[in-house]
Amino acid sequence: MSLLRILKPVAVCGTAGPGVTHLINGLLDAERERCPVIAIAGDIVTSAFDLHVIEAIDPKKLFETASLYTARCVNPHQAVKAFTEGIRTAILDRGPVVLALPGDVASAPSPGLPTTLMIPGVPVPEPTAQDLATIV
Repeated sequence: MSLLRILKPVAVCGTAGPGVTHLINGLLDAERERCPVIAIAGDIVTSAFDLHVIEAIDPKKLFETASLYTARCVNPHQAVKAFTEGIRTAILDRGPVVLALPGDVASAPSPGLPTTLMIPGVPVPEPTAQDLATIV
């Protein structure tokens, strides 16, 4: 059980390969406690996908029980969309998300897409004049 409840989004990073498995316990705690955590997991280069290299771990399979959303970024354009969806999911649905980022995608030039992210606010109910009159 976590000692501190996280109210604002937190980002954590993990290395590629077997080291990324160290994120799982914290993500499971965040999922149970409904804490918005954005985990950026390192991943093998895209040219090695599905080639059974020793460092290869399928992030969707590994994190499926510990995250509300898991994306494997395959190019810079898709990474922008995946990060946008991941951040939105973590904040609005209050839970952990995992964004697997291969080294070649992380080091690629930015596609120059807009990076504005709109998150709707939580509505705050206001009492009506009639509600206030009944209180007083």
